Amino acid sequence: GSPRLCMGWWSNEDPHVLLCKLGDGDPVIRHLPPEALARPADMPFTLFDRARRRMLVANAQGQVSARRAVFSTPLVDHFAIAEGLVIPIRSSSGKGLLVLSGNPAVSIDDLATAPAIAQEIAAALDRLLLLHISREAAVAQLRTTLARDLHDSVAQTLAGVRFRLEALRAQVRSGADPEAEFDEMKASLSSEHRHLREMIERLRRTDLEPATVRLAGQMQRVASELERNWRAEVRVTTAPEDLAVPVALAHEIQQIAREAVANGVRHGEARRFSIAVSRGETGIDLDIRDDGTGFTGSPPPHPRTLEERARANGGRLELCASEAGAHLIINLPDRSEP
Repeated sequence: GSPRLCMGWWSNEDPHVLLCKLGDGDPVIRHLPPEALARPADMPFTLFDRARRRMLVANAQGQVSARRAVFSTPLVDHFAIAEGLVIPIRSSSGKGLLVLSGNPAVSIDDLATAPAIAQEIAAALDRLLLLHISREAAVAQLRTTLARDLHDSVAQTLAGVRFRLEALRAQVRSGADPEAEFDEMKASLSSEHRHLREMIERLRRTDLEPATVRLAGQMQRVASELERNWRAEVRVTTAPEDLAVPVALAHEIQQIAREAVANGVRHGEARRFSIAVSRGETGIDLDIRDDGTGFTGSPPPHPRTLEERARANGGRLELCASEAGAHLIINLPDRSEP
Protein backbone atom coordinates (compact mmCIF):
# COMPACT_ATOMS: atom_id res chain seq x y z
CA GLY A 1 0.00 0.00 0.00
CA SER A 2 2.97 2.39 0.02
CA PRO A 3 2.54 5.06 -2.68
CA ARG A 4 6.27 5.60 -3.15
CA LEU A 5 9.13 3.18 -3.65
CA CYS A 6 12.84 3.84 -4.04
CA MET A 7 15.51 1.29 -4.72
CA GLY A 8 19.27 1.39 -5.12
CA TRP A 9 21.18 -1.49 -6.66
CA TRP A 10 24.93 -2.07 -6.49
CA SER A 11 25.83 -4.85 -8.94
CA ASN A 12 28.82 -7.12 -8.48
CA GLU A 13 29.60 -6.77 -12.20
CA ASP A 14 28.61 -3.22 -13.17
CA PRO A 15 30.37 -0.42 -11.27
CA HIS A 16 27.48 2.00 -11.81
CA VAL A 17 24.71 2.43 -9.26
CA LEU A 18 21.19 1.80 -10.50
CA LEU A 19 18.47 3.93 -8.90
CA CYS A 20 14.73 3.46 -9.36
CA LYS A 21 11.89 5.58 -8.00
CA LEU A 22 8.18 4.85 -8.37
CA GLY A 23 5.34 7.18 -7.34
CA ASP A 24 4.94 10.95 -7.61
CA GLY A 25 4.69 10.83 -11.41
CA ASP A 26 6.48 8.77 -14.00
CA PRO A 27 8.98 6.14 -12.89
CA VAL A 28 12.55 7.41 -12.67
CA ILE A 29 15.56 5.21 -13.46
CA ARG A 30 19.07 6.59 -13.15
CA HIS A 31 22.59 5.25 -13.57
CA LEU A 32 25.08 7.00 -11.32
CA PRO A 33 28.87 6.64 -11.20
CA PRO A 34 30.10 4.56 -8.27
CA GLU A 35 31.50 7.57 -6.41
CA ALA A 36 28.12 9.34 -6.50
CA LEU A 37 26.46 6.91 -4.10
CA ALA A 38 28.51 4.70 -1.82
CA ARG A 39 27.68 1.03 -1.48
CA PRO A 40 25.80 0.69 1.83
CA ALA A 41 27.25 -1.28 4.68
CA ASP A 42 25.32 -4.21 6.08
CA MET A 43 22.25 -2.87 7.85
CA PRO A 44 19.18 -4.35 9.53
CA PHE A 45 15.56 -4.07 8.46
CA THR A 46 14.49 -0.66 9.73
CA LEU A 47 11.31 1.36 10.19
CA PHE A 48 12.34 4.98 10.64
CA ASP A 49 11.00 8.50 11.22
CA ARG A 50 13.75 11.06 10.70
CA ALA A 51 11.77 14.06 11.97
CA ARG A 52 11.03 12.35 15.30
CA ARG A 53 14.48 10.71 15.52
CA ARG A 54 12.94 7.27 15.97
CA MET A 55 13.79 3.85 14.57
CA LEU A 56 12.57 0.29 14.98
CA VAL A 57 15.29 -2.17 14.04
CA ALA A 58 14.97 -5.94 13.45
CA ASN A 59 18.05 -8.11 13.83
CA ALA A 60 18.81 -11.37 12.03
CA GLN A 61 16.84 -13.36 14.62
CA GLY A 62 13.75 -11.20 14.11
CA GLN A 63 14.04 -9.40 17.44
CA VAL A 64 12.92 -5.77 17.27
CA SER A 65 14.46 -2.95 19.26
CA ALA A 66 13.73 0.78 19.43
CA ARG A 67 16.38 3.45 18.98
CA ARG A 68 16.37 7.24 19.25
CA ALA A 69 18.54 8.49 16.39
CA VAL A 70 18.26 10.01 12.93
CA PHE A 71 18.35 7.20 10.38
CA SER A 72 20.83 7.93 7.60
CA THR A 73 21.99 6.07 4.52
CA PRO A 74 23.15 7.47 1.14
CA LEU A 75 20.03 6.24 -0.66
CA VAL A 76 17.60 7.81 1.86
CA ASP A 77 19.62 11.03 1.87
CA HIS A 78 19.71 11.11 -1.94
CA PHE A 79 15.91 11.01 -2.26
CA ALA A 80 15.31 13.03 0.97
CA ILE A 81 12.95 10.41 2.40
CA ALA A 82 11.50 11.49 5.78
CA GLU A 83 10.06 8.19 6.93
CA GLY A 84 9.66 4.66 5.65
CA LEU A 85 10.57 1.01 5.78
CA VAL A 86 14.07 -0.03 4.67
CA ILE A 87 14.52 -3.55 3.27
CA PRO A 88 18.12 -4.56 2.52
CA ILE A 89 18.50 -7.12 -0.30
CA ARG A 90 21.46 -9.37 -0.95
CA SER A 91 21.68 -11.77 -3.90
CA SER A 92 24.33 -13.51 -5.94
CA SER A 93 24.40 -10.63 -8.43
CA GLY A 94 24.72 -7.71 -6.03
CA LYS A 95 23.38 -5.72 -3.13
CA GLY A 96 20.45 -3.36 -2.85
CA LEU A 97 18.21 -1.26 -0.64
CA LEU A 98 14.46 -1.00 -1.01
CA VAL A 99 12.69 1.89 0.75
CA LEU A 100 8.88 2.03 1.03
CA SER A 101 7.44 5.37 2.12
CA GLY A 102 4.29 7.47 2.19
CA ASN A 103 2.06 4.95 3.96
CA PRO A 104 1.25 6.02 7.56
CA ALA A 105 -0.23 2.58 8.27
CA VAL A 106 3.14 0.82 8.06
CA SER A 107 3.86 -0.69 11.46
CA ILE A 108 6.02 -3.14 13.37
CA ASP A 109 4.04 -5.97 11.77
CA ASP A 110 5.38 -4.94 8.35
CA LEU A 111 8.87 -4.92 9.79
CA ALA A 112 8.37 -8.58 10.69
CA THR A 113 7.40 -9.50 7.12
CA ALA A 114 10.28 -7.53 5.55
CA PRO A 115 12.77 -10.47 5.59
CA ALA A 116 10.36 -12.61 3.56
CA ILE A 117 9.98 -9.79 1.02
CA ALA A 118 13.78 -9.50 0.78
CA GLN A 119 14.16 -13.24 0.22
CA GLU A 120 11.56 -13.25 -2.53
CA ILE A 121 13.19 -10.34 -4.37
CA ALA A 122 16.67 -11.87 -3.99
CA ALA A 123 15.40 -15.19 -5.36
CA ALA A 124 13.88 -13.42 -8.37
CA LEU A 125 17.17 -11.62 -9.04
CA ASP A 126 19.08 -14.89 -8.78
CA ARG A 127 16.70 -16.50 -11.26
CA LEU A 128 17.30 -13.63 -13.70
CA LEU A 129 21.06 -13.98 -13.25
CA LEU A 130 20.88 -17.73 -13.87
CA LEU A 131 18.75 -17.16 -16.98
CA HIS A 132 21.26 -14.60 -18.27
CA ILE A 133 24.19 -16.96 -17.67
CA SER A 134 22.30 -19.82 -19.34
CA ARG A 135 21.59 -17.70 -22.41
CA GLU A 136 25.23 -16.62 -22.64
CA ALA A 137 26.32 -20.24 -22.37
CA ALA A 138 23.83 -21.25 -25.08
CA VAL A 139 25.08 -18.49 -27.39
CA ALA A 140 28.70 -19.51 -26.79
CA GLN A 141 27.86 -23.15 -27.50
CA LEU A 142 26.00 -22.16 -30.68
CA ARG A 143 28.96 -20.11 -31.89
CA THR A 144 31.33 -23.02 -31.26
CA THR A 145 29.00 -25.45 -33.01
CA LEU A 146 28.63 -23.16 -36.03
CA ALA A 147 32.39 -22.69 -36.22
CA ARG A 148 32.93 -26.47 -36.23
CA ASP A 149 30.17 -27.05 -38.78
CA LEU A 150 31.48 -24.38 -41.14
CA HIS A 151 35.01 -25.72 -40.78
CA ASP A 152 33.99 -29.33 -41.35
CA SER A 153 31.69 -28.64 -44.31
CA VAL A 154 31.98 -25.33 -46.17
CA ALA A 155 35.67 -24.69 -45.50
CA GLN A 156 36.63 -28.27 -46.32
CA THR A 157 34.55 -28.28 -49.51
CA LEU A 158 36.21 -25.07 -50.68
CA ALA A 159 39.58 -26.61 -49.90
CA GLY A 160 38.55 -29.63 -51.98
CA VAL A 161 37.56 -27.38 -54.89
CA ARG A 162 40.96 -25.69 -54.74
CA PHE A 163 42.57 -29.12 -54.62
CA ARG A 164 40.72 -30.15 -57.78
CA LEU A 165 41.40 -26.85 -59.55
CA GLU A 166 45.11 -27.59 -59.32
CA ALA A 167 44.48 -30.97 -60.91
CA LEU A 168 42.30 -29.32 -63.55
CA ARG A 169 45.06 -26.88 -64.43
CA ALA A 170 47.42 -29.77 -65.11
CA GLN A 171 44.71 -31.50 -67.14
CA VAL A 172 44.16 -28.43 -69.33
CA ARG A 173 47.90 -28.02 -69.90
CA SER A 174 48.11 -31.60 -71.09
CA GLY A 175 45.37 -30.95 -73.64
CA ALA A 176 42.73 -33.19 -72.05
CA ASP A 177 39.04 -32.29 -72.20
CA PRO A 178 38.07 -30.71 -68.81
CA GLU A 179 34.30 -30.81 -69.44
CA ALA A 180 33.62 -33.79 -67.14
CA GLU A 181 35.74 -32.28 -64.39
CA PHE A 182 33.78 -29.03 -64.57
CA ASP A 183 30.52 -30.98 -64.26
CA GLU A 184 31.77 -32.79 -61.16
CA MET A 185 32.94 -29.56 -59.55
CA LYS A 186 29.56 -28.02 -60.26
CA ALA A 187 27.87 -31.01 -58.64
CA SER A 188 30.13 -30.73 -55.58
CA LEU A 189 29.34 -27.04 -55.13
CA SER A 190 25.63 -27.70 -55.59
CA SER A 191 25.80 -30.42 -52.94
CA GLU A 192 27.57 -28.12 -50.49
CA HIS A 193 25.09 -25.33 -51.23
CA ARG A 194 22.25 -27.72 -50.40
CA HIS A 195 24.04 -28.77 -47.19
CA LEU A 196 24.53 -25.13 -46.19
CA ARG A 197 20.84 -24.42 -46.76
CA GLU A 198 19.98 -27.39 -44.54
CA MET A 199 22.16 -25.91 -41.79
CA ILE A 200 20.38 -22.57 -42.13
CA GLU A 201 17.00 -24.29 -42.04
CA ARG A 202 17.95 -26.14 -38.84
CA LEU A 203 18.81 -22.80 -37.23
CA ARG A 204 15.52 -21.25 -38.31
CA ARG A 205 13.37 -24.22 -37.37
CA THR A 206 11.16 -23.82 -34.31
CA ASP A 207 9.12 -27.02 -34.59
CA LEU A 208 10.30 -30.33 -33.22
CA GLU A 209 12.48 -32.47 -35.46
CA PRO A 210 11.89 -36.22 -35.87
CA ALA A 211 13.22 -38.09 -32.88
CA THR A 212 15.50 -40.40 -34.87
CA VAL A 213 16.62 -41.00 -38.45
CA ARG A 214 18.10 -44.00 -40.23
CA LEU A 215 21.77 -43.35 -40.71
CA ALA A 216 22.72 -45.64 -43.62
CA GLY A 217 21.15 -43.58 -46.41
CA GLN A 218 22.49 -40.30 -45.08
CA MET A 219 26.02 -41.68 -44.73
CA GLN A 220 25.96 -43.06 -48.29
CA ARG A 221 25.07 -39.59 -49.59
CA VAL A 222 27.91 -38.09 -47.57
CA ALA A 223 30.30 -40.71 -48.93
CA SER A 224 29.31 -39.88 -52.53
CA GLU A 225 29.78 -36.19 -51.82
CA LEU A 226 33.24 -36.80 -50.33
CA GLU A 227 34.32 -38.98 -53.23
CA ARG A 228 33.42 -36.20 -55.68
CA ASN A 229 35.09 -33.48 -53.61
CA TRP A 230 38.34 -35.27 -52.81
CA ARG A 231 38.70 -37.85 -55.58
CA ALA A 232 39.04 -40.56 -52.95
CA GLU A 233 37.32 -43.88 -52.34
CA VAL A 234 35.04 -43.69 -49.28
CA ARG A 235 33.39 -46.89 -48.06
CA VAL A 236 30.75 -46.55 -45.33
CA THR A 237 29.03 -49.31 -43.37
CA THR A 238 26.49 -49.21 -40.55
CA ALA A 239 25.74 -51.96 -38.05
CA PRO A 240 22.98 -52.83 -37.81
CA GLU A 241 21.98 -51.83 -41.34
CA ASP A 242 18.87 -50.05 -40.06
CA LEU A 243 20.82 -48.14 -37.38
CA ALA A 244 18.72 -45.15 -36.24
CA VAL A 245 20.07 -42.28 -34.14
CA PRO A 246 18.78 -38.88 -32.98
CA VAL A 247 18.80 -36.18 -35.65
CA ALA A 248 21.42 -34.08 -33.87
CA LEU A 249 23.71 -37.09 -33.43
CA ALA A 250 23.33 -38.01 -37.12
CA HIS A 251 24.48 -34.50 -38.02
CA GLU A 252 27.55 -34.83 -35.78
CA ILE A 253 28.47 -38.21 -37.30
CA GLN A 254 28.25 -36.80 -40.84
CA GLN A 255 30.43 -33.83 -39.89
CA ILE A 256 33.01 -36.14 -38.35
CA ALA A 257 33.13 -38.15 -41.60
CA ARG A 258 33.65 -34.97 -43.64
CA GLU A 259 36.45 -33.73 -41.41
CA ALA A 260 38.19 -37.12 -41.25
CA VAL A 261 38.27 -37.53 -45.03
CA ALA A 262 39.39 -33.95 -45.63
CA ASN A 263 42.20 -34.33 -43.09
CA GLY A 264 43.28 -37.67 -44.53
CA VAL A 265 43.54 -36.32 -48.09
CA ARG A 266 45.08 -32.94 -47.27
CA HIS A 267 47.54 -33.97 -44.57
CA GLY A 268 48.04 -37.70 -45.05
CA GLU A 269 47.74 -38.08 -48.84
CA ALA A 270 45.16 -40.82 -48.30
CA ARG A 271 43.12 -42.16 -51.24
CA ARG A 272 40.98 -44.85 -49.58
CA PHE A 273 38.81 -44.53 -46.49
CA SER A 274 36.74 -46.96 -44.45
CA ILE A 275 34.15 -45.56 -42.05
CA ALA A 276 32.24 -48.08 -39.94
CA VAL A 277 29.41 -46.82 -37.72
CA SER A 278 27.99 -49.22 -35.18
CA ARG A 279 26.03 -49.29 -31.96
CA GLY A 280 28.26 -50.32 -29.10
CA GLU A 281 27.79 -50.89 -25.40
CA THR A 282 28.42 -47.22 -24.56
CA GLY A 283 26.78 -45.52 -27.54
CA ILE A 284 27.72 -45.08 -31.18
CA ASP A 285 31.21 -46.09 -32.33
CA LEU A 286 32.94 -44.74 -35.44
CA ASP A 287 35.89 -46.74 -36.73
CA ILE A 288 37.72 -44.60 -39.33
CA ARG A 289 40.72 -45.89 -41.30
CA ASP A 290 42.67 -44.61 -44.31
CA ASP A 291 45.69 -45.62 -46.39
CA GLY A 292 47.63 -42.37 -45.96
CA THR A 293 50.80 -41.53 -44.11
CA GLY A 294 49.02 -41.50 -40.74
CA PHE A 295 49.99 -39.41 -37.74
CA THR A 296 53.66 -38.79 -37.11
CA GLY A 297 55.37 -37.73 -33.90
CA SER A 298 55.92 -39.18 -30.45
CA PRO A 299 53.32 -39.11 -29.16
CA PRO A 300 51.36 -38.53 -32.39
CA PRO A 301 49.12 -35.44 -32.26
CA HIS A 302 45.37 -35.91 -32.05
CA PRO A 303 43.26 -34.25 -34.77
CA ARG A 304 42.10 -31.14 -32.88
CA THR A 305 38.74 -30.48 -34.56
CA LEU A 306 37.64 -34.10 -34.37
CA GLU A 307 38.63 -34.34 -30.72
CA GLU A 308 36.77 -31.09 -29.92
CA ARG A 309 33.62 -32.38 -31.61
CA ALA A 310 33.82 -35.68 -29.75
CA ARG A 311 34.26 -33.95 -26.37
CA ALA A 312 31.47 -31.45 -27.11
CA ASN A 313 29.09 -34.38 -27.53
CA GLY A 314 30.23 -36.13 -24.38
CA GLY A 315 32.32 -38.65 -26.28
CA ARG A 316 35.98 -39.51 -26.71
CA LEU A 317 38.52 -40.03 -29.48
CA GLU A 318 41.17 -42.74 -29.51
CA LEU A 319 44.15 -42.75 -31.84
CA CYS A 320 45.01 -46.38 -32.61
CA ALA A 321 48.33 -47.81 -33.73
CA SER A 322 48.31 -48.77 -37.39
CA GLU A 323 50.92 -50.26 -39.73
CA ALA A 324 49.53 -48.25 -42.67
CA GLY A 325 47.54 -45.04 -42.57
CA ALA A 326 45.52 -43.49 -39.80
CA HIS A 327 43.11 -45.34 -37.52
CA LEU A 328 40.65 -43.48 -35.31
CA ILE A 329 37.95 -44.75 -33.00
CA ILE A 330 35.39 -42.22 -31.82
CA ASN A 331 32.67 -43.03 -29.31
CA LEU A 332 29.59 -40.80 -29.01
CA PRO A 333 26.88 -41.39 -26.40
CA ASP A 334 23.42 -42.11 -27.80
CA ARG A 335 21.12 -40.16 -25.49
CA SER A 336 18.00 -41.47 -27.19
CA GLU A 337 18.42 -44.71 -25.26
CA PRO A 338 16.74 -45.01 -21.82
